[in-house]
Amino acid sequence: MRTSKGMTITKPDGKLRGRGQNLTTLRQAHLAKLYAGRALRLGARRGVLSQPAARLPRPGEAGSLMRTTRPRAMSTRDDSAASSRAELAAEVACALLITSALAPVAGALSLGADIRRSRERHRQDVLIRKLWAAVSRIPAGAVLDDPVTGSRVSAERDRGFLFLGIADPLDHPDPEATVARYMLGYWAVQARPPLYRHLAGVHDMSPARMRWQQRERLAEFNAITSAAEVTTEELGGLLEQVTRTTTAHL
Repeated sequence: MRTSKGMTITKPDGKLRGRGQNLTTLRQAHLAKLYAGRALRLGARRGVLSQPAARLPRPGEAGSLMRTTRPRAMSTRDDSAASSRAELAAEVACALLITSALAPVAGALSLGADIRRSRERHRQDVLIRKLWAAVSRIPAGAVLDDPVTGSRVSAERDRGFLFLGIADPLDHPDPEATVARYMLGYWAVQARPPLYRHLAGVHDMSPARMRWQQRERLAEFNAITSAAEVTTEELGGLLEQVTRTTTAHL
């Protein structure tokens, strides 16, 4: 084809142009399938589910294929963590319900135990006061024989401490004789319950002559084990024994 300026323009063949467009379309479709296959393999490797494309991409849509078919991932690790948190929340809620149901019962039992303990301590406090007054009547250095049991009753005063001593009778072998000492007060202050029993040989050192570190360790041991704690019934028996002995000799 010749123009007015003498230039010649050659029109491309229609068959060649149609064949080139078909090659471009096939290449784009091949790229789209390749990207879709990679996306599916990637989703399967991560344990995810993806929704495949409903149709083949048109020319020019291959570049946006990954954006339109992005997989919706659900990690198995996240699922297990979520289920574990749900189970933990259910267990905590159940424990809170049980605790709220048992709290009034436990509170009532604890209150009842405290009331009984306070009453018992009050009875012991009264008995210790009476026992302290009775032992204070025994002269220093005097040893009185119980007219019923034959035990030797004495009041040991040392460094401001007042101890009641109950030793075995005189007919008991001396190497095996023991004495039980009860600390009733310090100077003009009586001991507070609970009272503890110190059992030792007749010739062993009195707790009043021990160093304060030894007395502290002994008191701590007694408080932890409660093996030497004097009961209310035992305090009543000691008061009766001291009253009987002092009445017979003083």
